[in-house]
Amino acid sequence: MNEKVPTNSVEGSERADEEVMESLRSGDETALATLIDRHGRGLRRYVRGMLASPDDAEDVVQETFLRVWAERKRWMSGGSPQAYVYRIARNLALMRLRHMEVRARADAEIRERGRPARSPLDDASLSELLDALNTALAALPARRREAYLLVRVQQLTLDEAAEVMDLTKRTVSNHVYMALSDLERMLRPHLDKRDDKED
Repeated sequence: MNEKVPTNSVEGSERADEEVMESLRSGDETALATLIDRHGRGLRRYVRGMLASPDDAEDVVQETFLRVWAERKRWMSGGSPQAYVYRIARNLALMRLRHMEVRARADAEIRERGRPARSPLDDASLSELLDALNTALAALPARRREAYLLVRVQQLTLDEAAEVMDLTKRTVSNHVYMALSDLERMLRPHLDKRDDKED
């Protein structure tokens, strides 16, 4: 007997994820491997966008899946498994950011005793659009940047991003709109420079 294929691929993948989570709850280790295969790469990109350090991001992603396994019996069906995983990663990344801020303050005090700290802009090559984009992303307010990364880079739905960020769908949509507006404004001088060079 042929099974019906869901017409909506997002809906189909969510159903498949729910089946994986149910298997995970019963202690099936292969279900964890499946979850990592499906969401590991996107999760790494998302966390790197928050932390800007590939090593720290990798640590957070590994810890995320360890948490998913350790707390597998707490997952309740009905929610989005993808949003559940991203929410754990977000919380861990925010904890890591707080730790990094404390460390950065201590490093700044040490640098003040020696030579002045160099600005990241001193080292950045603003002639390259990719560097300019990274700089612009880093300059966005944290929630605005996170909403942009979730919706435009990781391509979560507004509902899923709202669940991850614990905000309303409308608020997430507003953050994404404002992020796009800010990025366009910040990148306009670099785009104009490139246009002038091409002329």
